[in-house]
Amino acid sequence: MDPVKVLIASSEIYPFTRAGALSETVGALAKALAGRCEVAMVMPFYALIDSERFGIERTPHRFPIPVSDREEPAEIWQGTLPGSEVPVYFVASHYFERDALYGTATGDYPDNSERFVFFSRAVVEVAENIVRPDIIHCNDWQTALVPVYLKEAYMPYGRMTNVRTVLTIHNIAYQGKFWMYDLHILNLGWGVFSPDKLEFYNHINYLKGGIVYTDALTTVSHRYAEETRTAEFGHGLDGLMRQMAHKMTPVRNGIDADHWDPENDIHLPVRYAAPDADGRSACRKALLAEFGLDRDTELPLFGMVTHINIDKGVDLLVRMLGETAARGDAFFAILGDGEKLLTDALRNLAERFSDRIVLKTAYDERLSHLIHAGSDFYLMPSRHEPCGLNQMYAMRYGTVPVVRAVGGLDETVIDMDEHPAHGTGLKFRDYTPEALQRRVADAVALFRDDRDRYRLMARRCMTADLGWREPAGRYLAVYERVLAEK
Repeated sequence: MDPVKVLIASSEIYPFTRAGALSETVGALAKALAGRCEVAMVMPFYALIDSERFGIERTPHRFPIPVSDREEPAEIWQGTLPGSEVPVYFVASHYFERDALYGTATGDYPDNSERFVFFSRAVVEVAENIVRPDIIHCNDWQTALVPVYLKEAYMPYGRMTNVRTVLTIHNIAYQGKFWMYDLHILNLGWGVFSPDKLEFYNHINYLKGGIVYTDALTTVSHRYAEETRTAEFGHGLDGLMRQMAHKMTPVRNGIDADHWDPENDIHLPVRYAAPDADGRSACRKALLAEFGLDRDTELPLFGMVTHINIDKGVDLLVRMLGETAARGDAFFAILGDGEKLLTDALRNLAERFSDRIVLKTAYDERLSHLIHAGSDFYLMPSRHEPCGLNQMYAMRYGTVPVVRAVGGLDETVIDMDEHPAHGTGLKFRDYTPEALQRRVADAVALFRDDRDRYRLMARRCMTADLGWREPAGRYLAVYERVLAEK
């Protein structure tokens, strides 16, 4: 039997772009799949991508893409995913000759509906004319129109009839919702603007269209699959997600164990492996010194690398941090930027308690790795978290996570009180500053009074299976199943 041929379509892929967890997830998945099936990738050729650094070259392929009443040219470039032999195709267009991927600090680009209609249709052209895959694996709303185009504009005319689609929902909160008068951009007619297809409260909803038309659905954790079917987390699509539950296969994300590897991490002052306490201690000492918190090295250090917004639970952090810092029994090292109100609130706290809290807002890859490696505890008090990667990065480096039991955080962290013999972290459930504060206090007490138990949990974290071997196998099983259903 020939290996399955898969084309992974994504609006971002690490290391070419890095806007969030999506880019790291799809890149790591492609590398994990490469030895088990035939994989290629496709993404927009954004102006911020360094073509010389990545060896990206122009191909002779050029496709006219229908957009409203005109055709826009899509020029195809090609490179290779670093650390692999996976080919990556880049769709070049004036739509992507901008300084950012989706928008600026003032908001999303007003023509995003048009940009990702163009990209989705270009993905289908790349598939038909270059890659010829068995499966097109789509990711989030930016590529959710691919299955719609296949079944509305290609298959009825005998084209690509053997191709199947898989759509992964990384975050259902982002749906690609646009006003109904953009429908002409899609060139699909008013027939798709109905409640059982793309219509959503008198708007077009790209993600809804993908959910309806795709052959298989996945989410990035088992818990999140359940949450998308609830009013609290479904963002208006919970009813549809319940209706489409037969298509769903939850697959927990993994982490790129090559990029996040304490034994080979070029960003660390000392590299180490479990159970090397000396290497961890050296990174901790370096982190405390870098943040100017090395006056009392016996206090536990809580680290956090985050987008500063309510989704990440930063509002809880702001409401509990002052009282916690005033007690003087812990340090907090925070790297992140985002919503101005919350960033300013954190900055004010850091100024009031400069001997306990440090905030750095300029993103630094080296410092991010050092925080994951050198902290004693890693904070993720998220309001919602489909999977989360940072808690797994921290665990890989032996840093014990303190998380809210939601989405993938609940799935990847084993609470030390609920399962004392297997605990890898501390969890809380209520979304309140008091619940977070109690767990932080518990972590402080653990570090102060039971260091042996803390070290045992840290070693469990480092040896947990958080990579892509098992998730990649589950994706391959999904591909094979939908192909068998032809």
